Amino acid sequence: MNIEVDHISVTINKKCIIAAICLTVEPRQFVGILGANGSGKSTLLKSITKIIQPDSGSIRINDRCISQVSYAELAQQIAVVGQFNSMDVDYTVTEFVMMGRYPHKKKYESMTAVDHALVKQALHELGMSDYANRKVMGLSGGEKQRIVIARAIAQQTPCLILDEPTNHMDIKHQLQLFTMLKAMEKTVITAIHDMALAYNYCDKLYALKDGRLLLSGRPEEVITKENVKQLFGIDIALLRCEKENKVAVLYEG
Repeated sequence: MNIEVDHISVTINKKCIIAAICLTVEPRQFVGILGANGSGKSTLLKSITKIIQPDSGSIRINDRCISQVSYAELAQQIAVVGQFNSMDVDYTVTEFVMMGRYPHKKKYESMTAVDHALVKQALHELGMSDYANRKVMGLSGGEKQRIVIARAIAQQTPCLILDEPTNHMDIKHQLQLFTMLKAMEKTVITAIHDMALAYNYCDKLYALKDGRLLLSGRPEEVITKENVKQLFGIDIALLRCEKENKVAVLYEG
């Protein structure tokens, strides 16, 4: 799936949240959106998924204007993991993840063996198989986040859009999640605050500041000492581990 965002702007309560943002996402590309809190990351993602209507500019998905794509069709193309997910339901984990199959069903159509297999596989990939019959309300924050992602995986879309997907997760599960997402070879757009994950897993980064696009490029072009100082007002050092072919981001001061 390819996505083109062309000079979109969003104003909420007379305040400009994002201004003239442009980005291009190619099929199976892993794209990260960097920026401090309030920089416009979530608003940008909500615009791409039709949760928010931009004041100006255009968004195209597979060369079609997003206004021509129905919500039902969009749900078959893009699975979304929001930053804040309401979990005040008395579902089992399996029932919750099964909701990811709804976009592919007609009204009153029953779930099939294929649907159940996809849900089972999604729970396995997120390390949640043993929680299948547990109640959602009894899960920890990190466990709830993992089943929200499992629901998106079960949705079987060519594109995933994730807003800070590692919220509440420990380091082990953060690494497992990004390794899994990278291996899936889907189009992925994620708002991300961890610069080490962004550097090591993303193909391309877009950096927002005060609602405007400040930088874009490959991780090594965007995550530099000078750029991070400009974006976040902090000093970093980059340490390359040749054995693992990874880069550690060290925070100074």
